[in-house]
Amino acid sequence: MANRSIMITWGSGITGREAKGMEVFNEALGFWGAKQQAGDVEAVHVGTVETGNTESFAGYLLVEGDRAKLDEIIASEEYKVINVKAVLIVRNFTINHCDTGDAIGQSIERYTSVREKLGF
Repeated sequence: MANRSIMITWGSGITGREAKGMEVFNEALGFWGAKQQAGDVEAVHVGTVETGNTESFAGYLLVEGDRAKLDEIIASEEYKVINVKAVLIVRNFTINHCDTGDAIGQSIERYTSVREKLGF
């Protein structure tokens, strides 16, 4: 069961770089698809936004898996290069590492413990 996720979000493409943006998007989908096929990640979900402020949030890619395997992936040069490409072609590119599954309980315990130590 997945205990970690990576949520990647992006805004609209930078004017003049839209075609290159689609190339990089497809490269990223291929990268994550291969990781899923190899069993390195459990699930890959992609969504594109239909309404709202798409300049700041136009889509997301959510990857779920085991923390150790995801840590290995994010340490790879290929992962880092794809992300640098994305930074150069879209606005508001973000990556968030999230606890999920069994790790949620630990995350909540940590939050509660720290809050209590701070006197809240």
